[in-house]
Amino acid sequence: MQCDPPRIGAHRLKSGTEAERAMTEAEFSQLLSNLSVTAKALNTASDSINDVIKALEAKLRHINLGLEVWCTESFHSKPLLEEDRDGAYQKVGTIDDELGFTNDTGSGDWCLAVRKATYKDSDTGYPEFMSAEVVRPLLQCSRDTRVAALARFSDLVKQMDAEAKEVVGVIERAKKLVVGRDDAPETLDSLPPGVASGNKMLMDTAAQVVRQRRNG
Repeated sequence: MQCDPPRIGAHRLKSGTEAERAMTEAEFSQLLSNLSVTAKALNTASDSINDVIKALEAKLRHINLGLEVWCTESFHSKPLLEEDRDGAYQKVGTIDDELGFTNDTGSGDWCLAVRKATYKDSDTGYPEFMSAEVVRPLLQCSRDTRVAALARFSDLVKQMDAEAKEVVGVIERAKKLVVGRDDAPETLDSLPPGVASGNKMLMDTAAQVVRQRRNG
């Protein structure tokens, strides 16, 4: 009776495969361990994100600008699509996630918030503002959104400063028109009785003019 020789090569191959598998499992276990450490660091960093958001909100409230401002430099954008006659979808604009500073209708407090703004392409080369919705306080947004919004903090502050200066210009021109002379008072409080009482209305009107200009 003829016996087959021992399959030494096959045995070695099997042993080698098991060794490779064991090493891979060890490496995978290490990857999971590394991920766990990273996840803890991320959660700790996420807690600090909320602290940063609250700190900026507190500073902006203290400045007391009193203007609703939205940073037109979005931190996330997706195409706005419309179906043409052939049933194909064409890009006609964008839907942008924008960071802003606004009065929360729920709490009544000024806060950092996020909105979805819709813009349509126009012949002028500048996008036309169509609408905005889903306004939500930044602190209530997902972690991904909060992290992305951090990159627009400085842009928002710059835009707040620019829009405030523009409102000041509108108010100064309105003061000269109301008072009827070039040497209009430096502040609205120093306007004649009756005129000064329109301080808040004049401020709101000026801010509305600025928003209309920016939104086209």
